[in-house]
Amino acid sequence: MIKIERYEDKIQKHLFAKNQSTISKYMDLFVGKKGMLSLMKYEIITILFQNMPGAIGILFRNLFYPLLLKKVGKGVIFGRAITLRHPYKITIESDVVIDDYCVLDAKGLDNKG
Repeated sequence: MIKIERYEDKIQKHLFAKNQSTISKYMDLFVGKKGMLSLMKYEIITILFQNMPGAIGILFRNLFYPLLLKKVGKGVIFGRAITLRHPYKITIESDVVIDDYCVLDAKGLDNKG
């Protein structure tokens, strides 16, 4: 009998591995890049602007979220409380609205999105 390992099983094994620190697992799950600089950039931008309300929040997210993403077209609007996982792999075309509480997830175990 051939056993096929599910994607969810692979992620659980990776997350509960004893040979990795908690911060390393967090970076693998959310940031998608190694290094404290990538982690700090991700954390600072999301902490400061993720839940900022109103037009000022949209303005700041439109200024700073593209620094996390691979490519962002013109006229993109980022709503509040968007979750970004492996943002450097994500491309967003022009004139896109990402509404409040959306999840943009490009993670994968092989790190290809």
